[in-house]
Amino acid sequence: ISTGGIWRGEIKNKAKDGTFYWVDSSISPTFDDSGKIMGYVAVRFPITELKEKRDAIKESEEKYRALFDSAPLCIKLFDKQGNLVSLNQRGREEHLMQGKTVEEIKKWKYIECVGEKYKDLVKDKLKEAIEGKSSEFDMEHVPETTTGHWCHSSLVPVKDTKGEIQYVLFISRDITREKNMDDEKNKNLTEIVRFFYI
Repeated sequence: ISTGGIWRGEIKNKAKDGTFYWVDSSISPTFDDSGKIMGYVAVRFPITELKEKRDAIKESEEKYRALFDSAPLCIKLFDKQGNLVSLNQRGREEHLMQGKTVEEIKKWKYIECVGEKYKDLVKDKLKEAIEGKSSEFDMEHVPETTTGHWCHSSLVPVKDTKGEIQYVLFISRDITREKNMDDEKNKNLTEIVRFFYI
């Protein structure tokens, strides 16, 4: 301020009754005819209510993020245009995306890790979810794009307070082990049947 600049910030004050309140303040210098600083003018706006609402939103977002990231399933959040918005911690681990920034994750083309036979199915089910219809299905991933080869997926539309769809939750559970066990079981059954009919 002493060099002629304007300072702006949020200040926490204490009222006479001992309660605290917040103000958005700006302090700017006033000058005489020769350009020297004569004094300062402070403009303050009360923002306690706004600050409390912002803090509550931040706390709510932090709780949501903690729940989102602690889920033991891969959760992808898509907007109603079909763009990836967020990927939880389990999803980042499964899809080898650890260490990626939020922006890098948003640019990730998820469909490229979906097996060729399932691409159209995933696109159709995402479109249906954007239109309000939930679905469940099994799908295969492209090898080396995820830690598991097969997953069971659920797509769920997320509505706002007005009932309008804003997002789609794409929740996946790795079922590779179950699939391998089923394949082994089927193989054994085939061999047993062949043994008795030879």
